[in-house]
Amino acid sequence: MTRERVLPGPAAAAVGERLLGRVEELATELTALIRRAEPFYDKDNLVSADDLRGSVRDNLTYILCRLAGRPTPGLEAARATGRRRAEQGAPLPAILHSYRVAGTAIWATILDDGLAHGADTAALLLAASELWSIMDELLRPRRLLFRNTYVWIGLTLLVLVHAPQRLRPPAITLPSQQRVPVEAR
Repeated sequence: MTRERVLPGPAAAAVGERLLGRVEELATELTALIRRAEPFYDKDNLVSADDLRGSVRDNLTYILCRLAGRPTPGLEAARATGRRRAEQGAPLPAILHSYRVAGTAIWATILDDGLAHGADTAALLLAASELWSIMDELLRPRRLLFRNTYVWIGLTLLVLVHAPQRLRPPAITLPSQQRVPVEAR
């Protein structure tokens, strides 16, 4: 099903502008929420709180710029995060869950702000549609890079495990600079 994209309009743009002024505070709150809601992110095992917060801030900035009708910073941060999460061993279901948690929280924040400033329901429904479209846009490069990075790691490990002993290095270094011992089979 294809539909023509309808931009959210001035009420949603005003919400985006107001929330951009609070992006640091919102990033901190959203990071804490994700860490409580998603077990993979609840500790600094593989993804530090600072790394997660940086990704959340970048995504919020992108989302709110789009909502406000401003130029966006681009998708390079989303691509870099997708690559980094794959290298860190983040499970794709955990990433998808954190996006659902974040999207729901961002929508609640947009709704609260819009209603507090007299936005009508129709304008906020358009903002919701735009938010979920943006969330999908942000997630798309992560999924592709995540998959491609896992394929690269898997193929590298497959070759190393099945290579003759004389060709095996004592360890390999992944792009994240974590050393992984190669076990002999």
